[in-house]
Amino acid sequence: MQKKGIRGLFFLGAFFLSYLLVRYGLFFLHGMKDWPLVLGFFGFLCLLLALYKDKKKMQLLCLVGYSLSFFLAKLFSSTSYDQGGGRLDNTWIIWTVLYFCFCLMGYFCKDKKETRDEK
Repeated sequence: MQKKGIRGLFFLGAFFLSYLLVRYGLFFLHGMKDWPLVLGFFGFLCLLLALYKDKKKMQLLCLVGYSLSFFLAKLFSSTSYDQGGGRLDNTWIIWTVLYFCFCLMGYFCKDKKETRDEK
């Protein structure tokens, strides 16, 4: 129990640092104020679910997926302009879809403990 608690605090702390890095440290890249918070809250809930169900792969993918999906979104995003001259950017869409995929992939991946129990 003690080991799970320390691991859980580590993952929550690392996720919080990842959120702070993307939200405030890389603000000049995305310019979004609300969406990193919404996506961070979703990631926090997924991480709590992973800690509760003791899914180690989901914990890791929720943690790494937040920052990695942001960087992949910036890599594959495109910027265009609407007819009124406003700037359109699809970074938030790519970021959201990739992060949902990371979280779902972590949820459906089986840990070694689960495969041992099934045999």
